Amino acid sequence: MPRLGPISLLLPLALASQGCAATVFTPRVESVGEYKNTQAVSDKAADIEDDDAPEVKVVVGQLLPGMTYKDGVFSVDPESYEVLGKVSAEPSKRVFYPFKEKWRRPVCWPQVPLVYATLFVWLAVPTTWGCFVHPGSPDERKDDIVATMRRATKVLGGNLVLIGGFGGTVVINAATGAQLSQTEATHGVGWALRVKGGPDTSHKAPAGIGVSMKL
Repeated sequence: MPRLGPISLLLPLALASQGCAATVFTPRVESVGEYKNTQAVSDKAADIEDDDAPEVKVVVGQLLPGMTYKDGVFSVDPESYEVLGKVSAEPSKRVFYPFKEKWRRPVCWPQVPLVYATLFVWLAVPTTWGCFVHPGSPDERKDDIVATMRRATKVLGGNLVLIGGFGGTVVINAATGAQLSQTEATHGVGWALRVKGGPDTSHKAPAGIGVSMKL
């Protein structure tokens, strides 16, 4: 019977010692006005590094001068802003998880078929422990959601993303209707805009009808 060398024995321990992977959020872009297929834009935003859109200003939970929100309709002054699209971020649901730490991909992706072939028994093997995803704290998730929506806005050519808020996830027992768990800040949604004349949003623009869309 062949013996396992020191490297073979230490590898699972080394992988396990790296801890769980961070949650990856997937950007989504939706067109406004005339329908356009924006999957390619969403894919491009997903390929940008998290810290690669610092020029995009982020505003959360408030309107700027020249913006109104009434009866579910968001409107802007067209002389001050151009609405480029609706952007959102949610945790990735891909089977081959797009780990932020790229070294995890060649380690974890080959084990995915083994997990399903063994009906998830393979998850008990130490080499998979470094492939588990930790949700992080609410503040960490908010930071990741903001970074994701920034990337989507940059790809659209915008310099301002207006985030309506951070939604949570509630798990309900289908039989009893009882709430089993609640997780804060699991997704975000907002609008990608281009501020005409530059990213400075401190000017006093008059409110107008502009471009109106339901959230």
